[in-house]
Amino acid sequence: MRRAALAGPLLAVAGLAQAADPPADLENGRAVARTWCAQCHAVERGESQRADGVPTFTGLANDPRNTSDRLRAFLTQPHGRMPDLSLSRQNRDDVIGYLLSLRDGRAGPTEPKPRRP
Repeated sequence: MRRAALAGPLLAVAGLAQAADPPADLENGRAVARTWCAQCHAVERGESQRADGVPTFTGLANDPRNTSDRLRAFLTQPHGRMPDLSLSRQNRDDVIGYLLSLRDGRAGPTEPKPRRP
């Protein structure tokens, strides 16, 4: 009985650990974005639009439809005017983490995060 009582919570924790993605490296995401995305997209907070009709990273980040899953699916397949980037899974996830860190009200990778009292 005691083993059965412990098995449920242990299996739940193991399942969560397996399902969780590794955390995004925001600085790497920023570096990858500067290398591969900045020719067309404004990748820094506050930058102006670079190319006609190409959204800024801040604009993409603040579009409520853009979840990490939606962005991952978008970046996985070549499409439209975007080149086939062939990013590694980790680089793709780092770019997505960086992009989403630009949402209004979030501290970016180089901005200090607010201290909690």
